[in-house]
Amino acid sequence: MQSMFRVLNHMFVRYARQKSDPFLAQERALMRILKHAQGSRFASDYGLDRVGTMVDYVDAKPVLHFEDLKPYWERAERGEHQVFTDETVTHFAMTAGTTGARKLVPVTESFTKNSRRQLVHALSIYLIRHPESGLLFKAGLGITGRSRVTKTAAGIPCGLISGIGIEITYPVLRARGVPSMAPLNIEYWDEKLTRMAQESDGKTIGFIAGIPSSIVSFLERTTTVLSPERYRCFASNLELIVSSGLSHLPYRSKIETSLVKDPEYINLYMASEGVLGHEPVDDPTCLELFAGETLFKFILHVDYLAGDYSRRVGVDRLEAGAPYTLLITTGSGAFSYVVGDVLRCTSVGAAPRFQIAGRTVLTLDVVAEKTSVEAVEKTLLDVSEELGASSVEFFVTVDTSGEKPNYVWVIEDDSTWSDTPLESIAARLDERLCVHSKNYEYFSRIQPQIGSCRVALVEPRKFQLWLQARTGEQGHRKVPRILRDPAEARDLI
Repeated sequence: MQSMFRVLNHMFVRYARQKSDPFLAQERALMRILKHAQGSRFASDYGLDRVGTMVDYVDAKPVLHFEDLKPYWERAERGEHQVFTDETVTHFAMTAGTTGARKLVPVTESFTKNSRRQLVHALSIYLIRHPESGLLFKAGLGITGRSRVTKTAAGIPCGLISGIGIEITYPVLRARGVPSMAPLNIEYWDEKLTRMAQESDGKTIGFIAGIPSSIVSFLERTTTVLSPERYRCFASNLELIVSSGLSHLPYRSKIETSLVKDPEYINLYMASEGVLGHEPVDDPTCLELFAGETLFKFILHVDYLAGDYSRRVGVDRLEAGAPYTLLITTGSGAFSYVVGDVLRCTSVGAAPRFQIAGRTVLTLDVVAEKTSVEAVEKTLLDVSEELGASSVEFFVTVDTSGEKPNYVWVIEDDSTWSDTPLESIAARLDERLCVHSKNYEYFSRIQPQIGSCRVALVEPRKFQLWLQARTGEQGHRKVPRILRDPAEARDLI
């Protein structure tokens, strides 16, 4: 049996990972995008009908932000055809709203094809590492938001990209996997988890995909829905956790406590525009981009902050060690815009590699300290390990009502934090944040303009209701790690 698995996995990997020079793959991606953009309102407005090369495209296309595209989005939402592309818009993906108001990203047939190819590629990473695995003969389970939350005025369904990904995946995978369409679009999260656990009973689930916190919630619910024997049967088949949206590291202890054996993890780089990248086979600490599906351009982050967008480079002209603001062009249209992420190039060559260095606007910056998401995530992970605490949902905001502004850490407490005095937790957070952010250390200790932080512990149900009210979606548990507007946290602190 293992020899058969090895042969089939080899064939699958060859299909999924056809090697190509990243620059040539980017050229081909652009040509596919432009082909469908011909004759669209957007292409006409920006002269893209005359574009024939990558250089032409960069010269013709200004750097855009979501706000620049708002008039086009609104026309597409009203049902107008050929706004961005000659393809029909089948869905709109609702962005998470972590850096502002929610927006809608059009989903087309090209988008669907890209999504399917990216799933195949992600599974191939695991099969390269485990060539005798029987994963291809098992079903998958996706813990996602709804694919149909609302509709536009023209009747086009709008949902979260994770849920839309389930709806548009390969029919054979959808038929075998969990959830089916009915539980996929259940509004109430607790009911949805229960229905998914029931659907999992008796199925051979080989991998689970989702935001790590949602995976934890599902596993905990499944232990209560299935009998101990049925749950052990379910858990014994799991080989792989495909995580996206947040780092899986803070969640591993809870995931592995719920399982019979420790799974392997694969991280995907996911945005509202779909899956943009994946971890390489040989290094889970960084990511490679899907160069054949989406067009990527980069601006040195220092230039972006200075408002200089003139030097946009492709994957073939990156500098190792440099942080870049990322621009993307997807199969949904020929628009190129700032997606909001800052990537640090860790190596160049045949396939450049990156680490996510932060967000273009998502920093805490009350006295020019510019504390990043990466710094606060590392800080909380350090302190939770020191205290033996397992709660992982949190965000940081600011309090400017005192003599000096200070940070407020709002942490969901599952009873593992409350044994430690709040003052002690706050002191540890301040100490570790000084390690991970030298600017914070400077402004809090060397030239103190920031006061000592404080901590607010929030019971899980209250935290969940707050997040639901903020996003409008019970199943969306991608907590913004930095909340720049403290008024949004008023109900919690």
